[in-house]
Amino acid sequence: MNDSSIAGYRDKDIPGSREDISFVKKVGNFLDKSEAFNLLRYVALTLKYSPESITRQLKTIAKSADTPEKAIDYKNLEPWIRVSPTDYEKNTLQMIDMAKKNNINPLLLYNQLSSDAGEVAGIGYLGIMSPYRKVLDDISGARDVPLVDSSVLISKARRIMEERLEAELGLRPIRVYRGNAPEEAEVIFRVYQGTHSVSKRIYIAGTHPALGNSEPNKIEMYDDGTHGDQREGDKVWSYAATFSPATNIFYVYTNSGEEGKWEGLDVPYIRSFRMDSERDENKIYLPIETFGKVYMQADSWHTNARGYELIANALLEKIKHDEKFKRYIASFTFE
Repeated sequence: MNDSSIAGYRDKDIPGSREDISFVKKVGNFLDKSEAFNLLRYVALTLKYSPESITRQLKTIAKSADTPEKAIDYKNLEPWIRVSPTDYEKNTLQMIDMAKKNNINPLLLYNQLSSDAGEVAGIGYLGIMSPYRKVLDDISGARDVPLVDSSVLISKARRIMEERLEAELGLRPIRVYRGNAPEEAEVIFRVYQGTHSVSKRIYIAGTHPALGNSEPNKIEMYDDGTHGDQREGDKVWSYAATFSPATNIFYVYTNSGEEGKWEGLDVPYIRSFRMDSERDENKIYLPIETFGKVYMQADSWHTNARGYELIANALLEKIKHDEKFKRYIASFTFE
């Protein structure tokens, strides 16, 4: 995700990015080890830091979705991309060759969670196949190097959590299909309040007009058996809205705040889904989310401890099946 940044420069063109370490950099490294210096730097950053409002974040991410990664012309933008897919491939191949030259068997790990993480109930996550992910796919096949895709692991674990919660709450919907895809479909958002108390009600705010045009604490959700809510008083709040196919939706939840003010936000995270243009249902129930929690993620970019455990175990399984590793283990004698 860092390599693909269109920063206006290439990492390889930055002076001093290779062997030479300047005096200034050495001083910087020394200061980095000073607790007093780091405290002063932290205070300075705190004073100048001004976070974007949730409204601006929603609008920014919605605008970026209009130019998805597959539409980016990486070839012509190469001079402005930190590490282009072409350089990324060269770097990866060089590391593989160096490892094998030193009698080391390499493993490839793709660790970007927001790529092609799959689909839940036919509703695709907004991420698409990253060209960097495709590079690793091609290298893995051509060089016979094992590849672990953490985005797939996390996606499967998230899906299991969603299905388990749906079963525990007895809220598995009956899907009714029609012969061909409708022009529009009703989508039901569902969020479980869990251990959180709700003094007024839970709200949803999103970029779409049906979700209040990003205005907070305006669009009410319901736990009274109406507006798509499946059962009254079960602490699962629901809201039904109609969308056209191929619509990108970005949204957040808030709890009992004042209309027009960002109060009661559940997590600093923008939730999303994309209406599949091939859907043939009139009514679509989204997976039940939990207020104050993003399944399998610690923040927007990183998984949680459970996710890292899944990744570590997947890597370990790849290592166990490596012939060189098997011979190495077999060479030991245990009493």
